[in-house]
Amino acid sequence: MQPIHSTGQLARMFGLRPHHIEYAHASGQLAEPDMRFLRKRVYSENDVARLADHFGVSANGITKTEDSLEVLS
Repeated sequence: MQPIHSTGQLARMFGLRPHHIEYAHASGQLAEPDMRFLRKRVYSENDVARLADHFGVSANGITKTEDSLEVLS
């Protein structure tokens, strides 16, 4: 079974506020995750990757451009 994550867990993982993730879903900028549990969004690993790509962050909250700059330095 795949690990699943809540909106709050992803917000902490990516250094975002939960309402930013919720707004991205509500405005149609980001597709809804495939699963819900007790009417809450739950995210699979595929959903996590899509969310990270949308916000341009990695799991430690560093933006992809900052991460690239660190590698080049």
